[in-house]
Amino acid sequence: MIIDTGQIEKIREHLGDAESERVFSKRLAYTLVPTCENERELARFDNAVIIDAVRAFTDCGAKVCVYGVGKDYWHPGRVMCNLFHDHLAGAFDQNAEQIGGIDFYGEQFSVQKPDKILELGSNLAVIIATQNPRFQNEIFAYLLTLGVPAHRIVFLPPLYAFGWGNYFNWPFFEYGDDEVFVDCGCFDGETAKLFMETSQKRCASVAKIFAYEPNEEQFAACENNLANIPFVTVKKHAVWNKKETLRFCVNPLLAEGSAISDAGDVTIDAVALDDDLAGERVTFIKMDVEGAELNALKGAENLIRANKPKLAICLYHKPEDILEIPAFVINLSLDYHLYLRHQSLWAHDTILYAVPK
Repeated sequence: MIIDTGQIEKIREHLGDAESERVFSKRLAYTLVPTCENERELARFDNAVIIDAVRAFTDCGAKVCVYGVGKDYWHPGRVMCNLFHDHLAGAFDQNAEQIGGIDFYGEQFSVQKPDKILELGSNLAVIIATQNPRFQNEIFAYLLTLGVPAHRIVFLPPLYAFGWGNYFNWPFFEYGDDEVFVDCGCFDGETAKLFMETSQKRCASVAKIFAYEPNEEQFAACENNLANIPFVTVKKHAVWNKKETLRFCVNPLLAEGSAISDAGDVTIDAVALDDDLAGERVTFIKMDVEGAELNALKGAENLIRANKPKLAICLYHKPEDILEIPAFVINLSLDYHLYLRHQSLWAHDTILYAVPK
């Protein structure tokens, strides 16, 4: 990746607050040197309490054990294994035989029964990776019977959401009557519902929603989820810089990771928003399209120029996104305020928000 220092400074000049500047610096650092420590620095924007509690041990040379990893990719235990991969001594679960192993950064960890924890030594931090208070108490009591010191046990906060943040509930956004929302990469339709909820809380109204999802299975889920909302139109298209048939790689393990790819096993129809929504008034565009964001923006340039909508654009799928996507918005010369937020405990979910002045 070629770094243009002039481009970096130009982006900094357009950032709307100090938090955006900090996120930009940390995202750029992770892009250039994608270490676990730099990922943790990003994740601290989402929840510093969890990370700092474990860091208090790892900074003193302790190894990390995670109790509870489940089978789901997004399980809190797997999130913590990923975050502290470079300090990870072991992953443990009562259902270890059924789970088998987990893979992080190409290294396989066998999931073990919890009674094996102290075989790893005494200089440990043990994370209880459940958010259910009753289960936390039961596991805590069990770890004490094993001989794990109470002060070396870390709890996850029960109300923290191990998932994606809200794209919409930011103080720098203003909402009005007859909002028209374009959801590119709508997945299962929950984001569109969240937009409606946020608009209602802000005493605004929604006139139309256009939801785009090329994945066959997720398109069906979205269509079903939004079927009873008359002003929603769900389209089985990818968004791109022009109308085109593209190859699409369906991720069998993680539907969110399905993406446009020359190695794709199916074909999909892609459209440019400029063509597909020609003549529509648009007030908000959100894009989470697995690396196609820049091309999708290019295909929406006329729509953006005509309407100057609020924007929420993911800029973490490709290393160059952190520079190229903000630069594209700046070069439209529409006088947007730019904000950056990081919204998960993964390296995923750094979002560019563009707010019209």
